[in-house]
Amino acid sequence: MKRSLCLILLVLIAASAQATSLRTFVASTGLDTNPCSRTSPCRSFAAALVETAPSGEIIVLDSAGYGPVTIGQSVSIISPAGVYAGITAASGNGITISGTTQSDVVVIRGLTINGGGTGNAGITAVDPTDIGELHIENCIITAFNSGIFVLSAANCLLFVTDTILRGNLSYGVLASTGFMTAVSLSIDRVQMERNDTALYLFGSFAFATVHGSLFASNGTGISSQSFAIANVDQCTFSRNSIAIATVANGVARVSNSVIVGNTTGLSGTNIFTRISGDPANPVKTNTLTFNGTDGSFTGTFTAQ
Repeated sequence: MKRSLCLILLVLIAASAQATSLRTFVASTGLDTNPCSRTSPCRSFAAALVETAPSGEIIVLDSAGYGPVTIGQSVSIISPAGVYAGITAASGNGITISGTTQSDVVVIRGLTINGGGTGNAGITAVDPTDIGELHIENCIITAFNSGIFVLSAANCLLFVTDTILRGNLSYGVLASTGFMTAVSLSIDRVQMERNDTALYLFGSFAFATVHGSLFASNGTGISSQSFAIANVDQCTFSRNSIAIATVANGVARVSNSVIVGNTTGLSGTNIFTRISGDPANPVKTNTLTFNGTDGSFTGTFTAQ
């Protein structure tokens, strides 16, 4: 009997040692040898993730840099308003999504991610990684080759809200699909400034809805290529070399948007403007004027 009790006790102790929490914490004064609790926080996101149960949360307690992290489970990394939580990645990626499945949901909120002009990607999910949903909220992503890079991730839903993508050398957001994979993007209240291409969509299963966002001083604001589809509503395009471009059967549908002060407004075919009211007496909903070359919408679609 005593031997059995000892064995049970040892099993319970081992299980306790391996237990993870649904809520962990990081702080500037933390240690990565800590259990990442509120009173004994960790120092880095990477260490905290090890102690965080799937679908749990990592909470930032105070302002500091917390280092790159690779995420392979459902998790939320949250920095509250007024707290600076930084990731600097002068090489490689700031946040890498790898080893997740289509049932996983990852939320990144309130972080500043800086590549120093030499980093690869601020946040990336690349084939063969699957991910159900990736939410990027209230973040600043700057000075990478690509701010957000999603390549052939199977059936990924990407949500970017209240975020700034600035000064990324190639792409602010790149979403490219492969054979029978799909990436669906929802972009709302996002500022994209001084990126070579702010939003790049490639492939017949790349689909984006862009609402209430600013595209300023980019090489190209939105580029839709190879049957990708961009639906654009209530956006402003200013001081870009090209505001909206379609290439190789890419599609853009634009409504209630302002395209003013660009070198070229519209470039390519399959760029449609929404009209309201009776199609026989259309009222167009976009402003396309005062660009070096306005370009032209090549078709219309009707408000229902």
